Amino acid sequence: MLLFKILLVFHILGDFYFQSNKLSHLKNDKTRYLIIHATTYTIMYIPLFLISTKIIAVLLTLFILFITHIIIDHSMSKISHGNKCIKLLLIDQSIHILTLIIGWFILKNTVIDLATINDFLKKFELLVSFENTISIVLVFLLIGRPASIIIERIIPAEIKTTKEEHPSDKEIDLKDIKFADLNDQKNLCEDFEMSEQFQKNKINYGSLIGMLERIIIVLLAMLNLWSSIALVFTAKSIARFKQLEDKNFAQKYLIGTLLSLSITLIVVLIFMR
Repeated sequence: MLLFKILLVFHILGDFYFQSNKLSHLKNDKTRYLIIHATTYTIMYIPLFLISTKIIAVLLTLFILFITHIIIDHSMSKISHGNKCIKLLLIDQSIHILTLIIGWFILKNTVIDLATINDFLKKFELLVSFENTISIVLVFLLIGRPASIIIERIIPAEIKTTKEEHPSDKEIDLKDIKFADLNDQKNLCEDFEMSEQFQKNKINYGSLIGMLERIIIVLLAMLNLWSSIALVFTAKSIARFKQLEDKNFAQKYLIGTLLSLSITLIVVLIFMR
C-alpha cells in the first residue's frame, strides 16, 4: 500500500500541479505539448530509483507510464472535443490509476525495507513514520488542485445562458459597434477586458478559499477537533451573508460547500485512518 501511495503522490504532482491550464489546453491540439507534459509527468517518478533495488524495473515502469500517459491523454482529447465534464475526468483518472497499478505490480518486490527508511528518519528526530508522512502529503495534495477541479467540473464557475433560454438576445461584437470617437471604442474595449479579467480573478479567489477551507478541515481532523470544523463554515457563511439572499447563489454555495467537505472527509478517512 505504501508503494502505491508513493506512486499516487507522483501522479498527482505530475498530472495536476506541474500541468498548467495553458499546457492542458495546448496538449489537446499539438503533439509536442503532449510530449512535454508526458515527459514532465514521468520525471516526477525519478525518486523511485532511491527506493527500488532494481533499476531495470524502474526504467520499465517509467517507460510504461510515459507511453500510456501519451495514449490516454491523446485518446481523451479526441473523445472530449474540449468538453470538460466530471464523467470524462473520472474516466481519465481511473485509467491512469490502472497504469499505476501496473507499475505497482512491477515494483512491489523491489522496494527497499521500510524499516531502513524509518531508521534514516529517526536520525533527524522525526516522530512521524515514513508511511504516515506519505499519507499526510497525499491528503494535502488531493484536497488541493484535484479537489478544486472536481468541484469546478460538477459546478461550473459561471452559469452561461443559452440561446434557447433567451432567443431574443443576440451576441454583441465590439467590432460591430460604431463610435463617434476612437477613444470611446478604446475605453470600452479596455473596460470589457478588465471585466473578463475580474471574472477570472474572482473564480481563482473562490478556488483559493476552497483550498484553504479544506486545509483547515484536515488540520482540525489531525488534531481530532472535529467539532471545530463547524466554525470554518460559520465564518464562510458570514462573509457571504448578503449573497446568500440570492436563491441561485445560495444553492450553488451550499452544494459547493458540501462537496468540498465531503471530498475532504473521504480523503482523510481513506488515507489517514
